[in-house]
Amino acid sequence: MGFLLDANLIPIDMRFFPGNQSEKPVMREVIDNLKKRNNITGRTIRIADKGLNCANNIRHALECGDGYIMTKAIKTLSQTEKEWILLNRDYVPVTDADGSILYWIKECVDDFPYTILDNNGRGATVMLREKRVVTYNESLAKKRRAEIRKQANKALGHSLSQVKISEFGDYAKYVVFASTDKQGQATGGKVAVRLNQDVTDLDSLLAGYNLFVTSEVDMSAAEIHATYRNLW
Repeated sequence: MGFLLDANLIPIDMRFFPGNQSEKPVMREVIDNLKKRNNITGRTIRIADKGLNCANNIRHALECGDGYIMTKAIKTLSQTEKEWILLNRDYVPVTDADGSILYWIKECVDDFPYTILDNNGRGATVMLREKRVVTYNESLAKKRRAEIRKQANKALGHSLSQVKISEFGDYAKYVVFASTDKQGQATGGKVAVRLNQDVTDLDSLLAGYNLFVTSEVDMSAAEIHATYRNLW
């Protein structure tokens, strides 16, 4: 569902996304139709979660004179960007009225690469000026790590005679299916389920972090975070 909101976040119009196709390309059509139907000619800010964040949607926003605030999957970042997120330096605490820390936040402005696809699927890399804001929530991290352990244990608890590989669902990424002997060496024999330690460790390391990317480089980190949290 896509909403068109005014500056006070009051809905002006809405449109449902079709449920039988990717929402990423549909987002551009939805926004164009909402703006046309409501005679919106001024600049708008497109707010969306990482499921709608792709280079072509960002390009469309900029070509239309609009801005964007979106979340981005941290696991898809370069190693340098991941290291910046995990580096403790420059984080500042955000507290409640009693002084208790709610979460930590930091920001940077830089030029970041995006690969734009043409109609034939050919990609071209462009550099876009963005502000990036990352938050870390310790409570969220603990909850997420507990979920990861639960999912991994659930996957390991299955045997291939109990369930098809395709039925492992979301927690399939935490295991690998391989032919092994008793020492765990691949033999081409019986298929066993083993923990995918690399994926489990990475997800646990990144638990509790959220990344926001935006064209609005003059907005403060707090404003960007608050604006996104008002996403309907």
